Amino acid sequence: MRILPENPVEALFAAEKAKEAAEKASPPSKMACLVRKHTDLIKKDSSPSTNEGKQSKLGGNVANVLMDLVKAAHNDENEIDAFQAASNQKKNLHRSRKEACMMLRVFVFGYIGNENAKTKEDKEQLFYESYGSKEMVNALQTFWTKLDNDGSGRVDIGEFRNFAADEIEKRLLGEAKEGEGKPKPEAGKEVLFPDCWAVGVDPSKDFQKFITKLVDKIAVAILGKKSSFVLDDMMRVIWPFAGQGECKLMCRWCKEFEKNAASSRVRTPPILDPDEFEGLCSAFKHFDEDGSGEVTLEELVTKGLIYADQVEQYRKEWDRNGDGSFDMNEFCEMMCPLGYRAYPQSKIGSAKDGTRLEFDGVIGGWRCETASKPQSREGKREKEAPKATDKVDRSFTSKSAAGMERSVTMDE
Repeated sequence: MRILPENPVEALFAAEKAKEAAEKASPPSKMACLVRKHTDLIKKDSSPSTNEGKQSKLGGNVANVLMDLVKAAHNDENEIDAFQAASNQKKNLHRSRKEACMMLRVFVFGYIGNENAKTKEDKEQLFYESYGSKEMVNALQTFWTKLDNDGSGRVDIGEFRNFAADEIEKRLLGEAKEGEGKPKPEAGKEVLFPDCWAVGVDPSKDFQKFITKLVDKIAVAILGKKSSFVLDDMMRVIWPFAGQGECKLMCRWCKEFEKNAASSRVRTPPILDPDEFEGLCSAFKHFDEDGSGEVTLEELVTKGLIYADQVEQYRKEWDRNGDGSFDMNEFCEMMCPLGYRAYPQSKIGSAKDGTRLEFDGVIGGWRCETASKPQSREGKREKEAPKATDKVDRSFTSKSAAGMERSVTMDE
């Protein structure tokens, strides 16, 4: 028969105190000490608030923790050596994966990211990143939306080949002009391309073969032996050590970017009246005295249309290819009155208050030009819409164009 104490509550507290005293008297096991030592470190490094915006050191810490735990739990030299070999293999990323990383980074971002690194160790650092900055993930999301144009969330090999071939041609040869076919390599002129895109074919001699081989090489890097891929697959090539957790974090950012982009949509600017558009075309033909189909910024300064100190501003805002000259469509876009877009195919317009608008293929609509744009590595460039005090008169009409020749002659 079990006899209960007179005061069960006091007996319970006494038993607990005796247990604590026993634990203090006997030293904790090595395993317990190691777990206690590393728990706070792991929690700190795995916290989303500390991970966003900087590269986590969690991978290295986990490796150290696991090494300690293996030693404490097993004390087996064979298992320790096996674990050390696996850790070293992780550090020595295969060259093919590095090449795939560089190729896809140039394809998506236009750069690798280690161009300014001074030492080999610094250049190698990016291959061991587990996730990217928000700016890079935003750029990847924008790229993916164009690639996955049906919004299925998955891209097959045929979709990728068609998209990649067109995209690479634009990168190397430039955009096709309105009403013209695809640009072609000029005979005898070297076609420049990044070193990591070398595929053993000279694009100056056989451009289409170069494109085909390069597209195949990038496709293999992403697809492997699969017939289709998702956004996570691209993330794991660009950031070779991205795990499931890192991919989930970056996908969450992508959803936030999509939501912000959708909220930045504005009303589509109306098309300029055909008569007024004809007036802009007449103005262009007046300034194009040599009939070359282009006018330069210097000519516009000479004619008194803009000031000399506005040349650089207009070059940045309106000169698409940076050659300092404008064709008729570019000129009409630049001189289009506020609140309109110059012609139906134009992807640049303005609001009535002068805010510059552009068509965004990612959201399938119009938005303010500076909205939802990621900051570049060199820093964000701020573009201002022409002020009311600027010399340029953006309200040409067919009537004003008719009297332009007389007014310009008087100014001269």
